[in-house]
Amino acid sequence: MLPFLLLPELDQAEQDPDIILLSRQFKATAMELISVLEQVSHELVFTFYEYYLSSVRTLHKSCATEKGNGIEC
Repeated sequence: MLPFLLLPELDQAEQDPDIILLSRQFKATAMELISVLEQVSHELVFTFYEYYLSSVRTLHKSCATEKGNGIEC
């Protein structure tokens, strides 16, 4: 269980330069992580979309070939 801080202790902690520095570093790291995760998620969506388009193109080519041989898709 985390230690319970009273309001005066919390006010004092918010003025502590070390805690302020840690807080800023934590925020910067969190923002960087969010940015990386957003970039990775966009790349994944793009990759899956490319894969989907490739599959559809392959299916259409295959179907066109089969229709040319008198087979319906």
